[in-house]
Amino acid sequence: AFYGESYKGLQIEYSVEEKPLGTGGALKQAFSKVSSQEILVMNGDTFFDVDIGDMLKTHRTTEAD
Repeated sequence: AFYGESYKGLQIEYSVEEKPLGTGGALKQAFSKVSSQEILVMNGDTFFDVDIGDMLKTHRTTEAD
């Protein structure tokens, strides 16, 4: 596990694939571990200069899916 069990006060739970599932399969497996109604998914090899707080605010105020 790269970061261990937590990072900057946030709990980390890893979703490990026994065989490669592709992006969709990996997300489906990871979603089974999520209890929140909101989740942010980003590619690990992509970098964005974005304010995630603003993104979340817009998501909530527009009632986006």
